Amino acid sequence: MAFTIASDSGALIVSLSDVKQHLRVEIADDDALITALIHAAREKIENYCNIALTAKTVHEFFDVFPAMTVQRPNAEFYLKVNRVESVTSIQYFEDVESDTLTTIDSADYILDNASQYARVAPRIGVKWPLEDGRINGVKIIYEAGYSDVADIPAPIIQSAKLMISDWYERREDRLYQMQSTGFILPRVSEMLLKPYRIYQWS
Repeated sequence: MAFTIASDSGALIVSLSDVKQHLRVEIADDDALITALIHAAREKIENYCNIALTAKTVHEFFDVFPAMTVQRPNAEFYLKVNRVESVTSIQYFEDVESDTLTTIDSADYILDNASQYARVAPRIGVKWPLEDGRINGVKIIYEAGYSDVADIPAPIIQSAKLMISDWYERREDRLYQMQSTGFILPRVSEMLLKPYRIYQWS
């Protein structure tokens, strides 16, 4: 499984003025730096929580369609980027001798974005088609993230402000002890983000 971000709104999850107020900065000299830190904090949170905050178009690739098993009775795909809003299309290579993608009728599958892991499954009575077996032969295009950043939960915004404050005040690189999660966050930020973290489906 692999995915690419085809487009990203690039919206600021918290306004420059709000962050400057948090930092108690009144001059405009560091506006570019603070804006860059806002983007960096957003990316850090997205990677840590495995969710999209800003609106994104994601292209995710799979080698094959899921088989129906005891563990997966619905033969569903689990999507890597969470906070999925909608599925645009599911395409696949049907013929090994052709590089033309076939698009599945959107009426033949359903998106479950209410569960912790976003997943896509065929509707009852429908089976996935047979792909030609090539690497990344199945492509799912979907929209993820908050269409309005004002809807992002307050604890996530607060964690971003704490990270930005930490980076703004300490601009040199620092030696950290790596945690088991592989991510280094200020302790309060990590506490604020834990309820929103979605552990990757393997």
